[in-house]
Amino acid sequence: LGIATFQQCINEETEVTNLSLMTAFDPDYEEMRGGRNRRNAHKQFPHMIVMPKSVAEVSLIVQCAKTTGYHICGRNGRHSYDGSTCTNGIVVDVSNFKSVFVDHESNSVKLGAGLTIGQAVMALDKYGYALPTGTCASVGITGLTLNGGQGPLSRLHGLTSDHLSGLELVNGEGTHVVANSTEHSDLLWLARGGGSVGFHYPGIITSLHFSKLVRVPNNEPIWTRAKIRFSPPTVENAMELLHGWQSFFGGEECRDDSLCKHV
Repeated sequence: LGIATFQQCINEETEVTNLSLMTAFDPDYEEMRGGRNRRNAHKQFPHMIVMPKSVAEVSLIVQCAKTTGYHICGRNGRHSYDGSTCTNGIVVDVSNFKSVFVDHESNSVKLGAGLTIGQAVMALDKYGYALPTGTCASVGITGLTLNGGQGPLSRLHGLTSDHLSGLELVNGEGTHVVANSTEHSDLLWLARGGGSVGFHYPGIITSLHFSKLVRVPNNEPIWTRAKIRFSPPTVENAMELLHGWQSFFGGEECRDDSLCKHV
């Protein structure tokens, strides 16, 4: 039916105003059309990029896309592993969803789906909490969670997805859905590492709820990065290094040592 029809569908909704719609004729389209991984940049030419600011706007976008026959693709940090996401259709960029609501009683937090790892970590640190994440600050917290989320704290506190206890999304019908262990639990299960490449997740995620946050001691780092160099690099000495590493950190003397836990 065409982009004009999609835009008309959006404009007919009087409750939604100032919705940012970007097409190939906009000056910022070239910068925004693809991800940071440029491997498949030649394929990433979506018909339109939309940046909603509310759940109501996401719902309208999905409904109009369905009416006009366009695929929709959710996007956060643009760090697609293979660079193949959002190659066509309507890109729903949730970068404007950056809310942070901490619940001290339940030791949990509700994060907007548009936050990056760096933004989420800095926000939680103000409240004395940490969440296991990756190491690249510009990666989106949503994409990280959908792909598991491994990082420096994983050895001690698990993956990012291990802490995911709920989420909110807009499904393919344009309906706002809350998914947790009792409601739509299949959507929660899928979000805990089920992947985000292409059109795998059946909805546009707007917020994520994480539980069992890590309490950060005052003025004390909670992880240490160690770099080990050995020469010459051979299979034999690499095996010796790994066996020694596992033996040392898995031993009785190290198991209850606070420093060992943070490495």
